[in-house]
Amino acid sequence: SFMCWDENTRMEVPPPAIMKPVRLWTGKQVFSMLLRPNSNKKWPVVNLSLKARNYTNTLDAKLMDPTDGYVVIRNSEHLIGNLDKASL
Repeated sequence: SFMCWDENTRMEVPPPAIMKPVRLWTGKQVFSMLLRPNSNKKWPVVNLSLKARNYTNTLDAKLMDPTDGYVVIRNSEHLIGNLDKASL
């Protein structure tokens, strides 16, 4: 089912990654919040693993890519990787 936002959508803001001197959120936190704005069961859960354009296969382990080119999203939370135009 396709979910969309409206003016009544409640956003659950995660705790900021940096607290002082000002509160700051990472891009991964913001993108995760866009995927699933609240813990309501009506929102679909996204699970995704893919290679971004800057992925280099120099190591045996995909998740240890030095260019952060392997993207992992689990339970609608962006865990690792750079999102580029091709992956969006």
